[in-house]
Amino acid sequence: MIPKKIFPQNIYLNLALIFSISSVILVGLFSSNIPSIVSWGQKYEDLHFNLSVSFISSYIFYFIVVHLKERKDFQYTLPYISGLTNKVLSEHKSLMISLDQRLTGNKNYIRPYPSTKRRRLI
Repeated sequence: MIPKKIFPQNIYLNLALIFSISSVILVGLFSSNIPSIVSWGQKYEDLHFNLSVSFISSYIFYFIVVHLKERKDFQYTLPYISGLTNKVLSEHKSLMISLDQRLTGNKNYIRPYPSTKRRRLI
């Protein structure tokens, strides 16, 4: 089963993306209308804008190269892993049934596993 959520589960990464997108929009819309209060204000605004655009492009790269590949790998390996897990669990169940039959001497095993009744082994 493939997880339904498309975006990565890292909340900090997603919040940083939202912050970067909002920063780019705000700087793009309101930069020319608001005068700088300090002399280095325009340089800081340009730096902040460039870092935000760089983060957005890095997030897109991460999403395409890493996250989508992990989802695809999970999709392809899940049937294999679940098959092996089911095989291990069925072997475990048959071993527990066999041990219970030997301990109790009961050949017609009806009780479901796991048993709620505790036995003394000695």
